[in-house]
Amino acid sequence: MGKDQTRIFPADLPPSQWLQFQADGFSEPACGVIYRLESRLTNGMPLGGLDTGCMDLDPTGLLGYCTIFNTHVPRRGPMNMPFLGLSIGGKAWVLCHPSARDGEGSAQQSAEGREFNIWRGDKLVKEKSPITPIPTEITLDGVETAREVYYWGHYPVADLQFDTSSPVRAAL
Repeated sequence: MGKDQTRIFPADLPPSQWLQFQADGFSEPACGVIYRLESRLTNGMPLGGLDTGCMDLDPTGLLGYCTIFNTHVPRRGPMNMPFLGLSIGGKAWVLCHPSARDGEGSAQQSAEGREFNIWRGDKLVKEKSPITPIPTEITLDGVETAREVYYWGHYPVADLQFDTSSPVRAAL
């Protein structure tokens, strides 16, 4: 696995480019795109199945867009909620970066003033006002968050590596 044998995939590769690299669990080089916090993405990896809806796992480590409970057009969110953490010796880390996204994309709710599509009656219309509030500020008092999240989505799998100050490495 290159320089750092404890990583699932190399974290020192250039972001947002198609590359081949050695990755844990692959006998031959894998291909894909590694994203970091500065990467601009509309969606993360959908978690869920057909006809049940899904929630996206955002490259920040937060839960993103959601289609559960019949919210397909537009997709609800981004939810901007953390869901993983660790506690070691009385100290806690939330495995995400609190850089909440405010939404974008034509079939997804967006922040105030950004256009998106929504079903009204029997037709698709353009809308500019969010249907539900998009939480854009995340307050995580008393815990630390990741300094960086390395994200490799290769459907149906997403691998995330979290750069934290914790004494252990954390990955999903």
